[in-house]
Amino acid sequence: MTRPTAADRRAATIFDALGDPTRRELFAAVGRHGPVTATELAAERTVTRQAIVKHLCRLMGGEVAVESHPGEGATFRVILPPQVEPQESAGPPSR
Repeated sequence: MTRPTAADRRAATIFDALGDPTRRELFAAVGRHGPVTATELAAERTVTRQAIVKHLCRLMGGEVAVESHPGEGATFRVILPPQVEPQESAGPPSR
């Protein structure tokens, strides 16, 4: 049995994230409309912009971290995995 590659793990994360109906709907909306803001997506739904960002981060294999300081506010960080550049095919596989 072979070990899963980074691409296998990333695909599993994305498919797992798409198990959530809100994420599937957001994914479909971005596919229909192209580039949109969290504000635009939230305007058509019953979730907040912060929730939209959280769901989109999860679809990209990332997360949102928050650090809150009472009386001072909160800091939100978007943490995404490094992007993997697709490798160009060198032609058909050899036999």
